[in-house]
Amino acid sequence: MKKRYFALLVIVLLIIQSMCSAEEKFYCTDKVKGYDKGSFVIMQGDDVNLRQQPENGQIIRVLPRHTLLHVLDREQDWYKVSADGTEGYVYAPFTEECRKDMLTAEDFVLGYISLNNKFVQNEVEKSLGKCLNTEKRDGRSYYTFENIVIGVHKRSKDIVYYKIGDPRIITMRGVSVGDNSARAIGQYGTPDTAVYSDAGVCYEYFLRDQKDDDYRFAIESSKEGIIKGLIIERLK
Repeated sequence: MKKRYFALLVIVLLIIQSMCSAEEKFYCTDKVKGYDKGSFVIMQGDDVNLRQQPENGQIIRVLPRHTLLHVLDREQDWYKVSADGTEGYVYAPFTEECRKDMLTAEDFVLGYISLNNKFVQNEVEKSLGKCLNTEKRDGRSYYTFENIVIGVHKRSKDIVYYKIGDPRIITMRGVSVGDNSARAIGQYGTPDTAVYSDAGVCYEYFLRDQKDDDYRFAIESSKEGIIKGLIIERLK
């Protein structure tokens, strides 16, 4: 009997430990950067002033295009917003509602690789250098190169995943590793989830392409708000 209770206690402790060590995951409609209610808009204009008061209020900072804003209130043509934790006012006509655009083929291309293309290792190595490591899991083979991991479907040999940490790489939408995340988060609408960890925040978007295939796009941001990784993945 004592052995049974001891075994049960060990199982409970293991479950608690796994829960505590897991990253926190919040759905953005509940919480993004501490937000728990309200609506979101995206900065449509570029280099727009965030002011302490409407009209001629003192300028707090300049907001780049695509900054995701949490709307707290509205005063005529001005929104009171929170921009990544900083409250102020922006001119409402310079913003637009969040929407998730359909992905196109251009969103999948990163110059030397493209999602859904066949993976030919010796051809990829001509651009990326020698493969540093190979790992198989979840029906995929993952090839690690310097600053990039490529996931290949086991049967079809299609590239179905990649994660980049190379600051030279820029997507067709202008998102680049090393950028301030404020100018990139809103490009794909409001994130579906935000995963918080000791290393920073991972903003996740789940979108469809013109063929109604499902994809995951993620922007990894450091605690300082700098993009340190981009992920795109075909979920089917």
